[in-house]
Amino acid sequence: MRVKTSNEDLVELYKKETNAKKKERLLAMRHIQVNGRTIAEVADILCKAYNTIKAWYRRFTKRGPAGPGDAPRPGRPPKIKNQTLDRLLERGRPTFPSVLAEEIRDATGVEYTASACRWMLRKAGWSPKAPVPVHFRRAPAGEVLEWQAGVKRWYSCLARDGFTFYVMDQANVLPGYVRRRGPWTHVAERAYMTYHGNHSMAVVCSAISSRGSHVFSITDRFRADEAVEFLGDLVRRRKVGLVMDRSPVHTSRAVRDFIEDNRRRLRVMQFPAGWPELNAVERLWNVMKSRPFVHQRYESVDARIDALEDFLNNYKVRMDVEKILFSKPIAKTF
Repeated sequence: MRVKTSNEDLVELYKKETNAKKKERLLAMRHIQVNGRTIAEVADILCKAYNTIKAWYRRFTKRGPAGPGDAPRPGRPPKIKNQTLDRLLERGRPTFPSVLAEEIRDATGVEYTASACRWMLRKAGWSPKAPVPVHFRRAPAGEVLEWQAGVKRWYSCLARDGFTFYVMDQANVLPGYVRRRGPWTHVAERAYMTYHGNHSMAVVCSAISSRGSHVFSITDRFRADEAVEFLGDLVRRRKVGLVMDRSPVHTSRAVRDFIEDNRRRLRVMQFPAGWPELNAVERLWNVMKSRPFVHQRYESVDARIDALEDFLNNYKVRMDVEKILFSKPIAKTF
């Protein structure tokens, strides 16, 4: 049975179609059915093979406008059913690839990587909603290379004197609401985030050594007094060579006086401006903020802080501090 499509229907289908391949095939069918051209003439106009146009026309006459489209590609069947994925991807509920992988494992027992979940999210029409931040006041890459060479010499001198090398940083965590950094949701849909209405803040300060040891503290604020107390705990049993950023707390008078009074046990250098990727502690924050427990709902603020403390106590640091610190800086131009 041959299917006949009018000129008006073909024109309407051509206007509505967004796929370039299907538009080309509908144009070929219009040349044949409406303009009365032969398959050879259409193949010459579109610079296609004769057998290609013939196959398009044969499928079009048998199945109508849906005929010229590509047939389903063969391949390995999905591990989970589409209905299960649709149920997990509720419209209006933001998610993360790592969170989706855990939900799939809990619901079906099937293991998916975060990379595979990103592919599934994009195929379902989802997209990330947060850009990658870049520091405005960023030191040139040439200055960073010079700074790294100076740190290598400084580090070798401290190592001979028995100093332990540390990098330090702190992160602000607002524990009163569900913190979803860069949520995924359906295209053209707003991401809503529930919160407790509590504006308290938890500040996590951490120092990671080149030997893999990890020291941290959680406070409700991190000012000069808290910074001096953290540094005092850090150097109480060891001699420390420390690299930290240029935040106002680290450059305060109280911190500078403490460093000057403890020069025998504490030596400090600062990271170049705008290069947090050289700090291994920043990698720890990325791991922490991407874990599913950060995006769960808690009954109270204290429960979220307890979950945060439990994660830091049990997390095994496997980062090469020296490799990250001395990695080649990549200059970004805009």
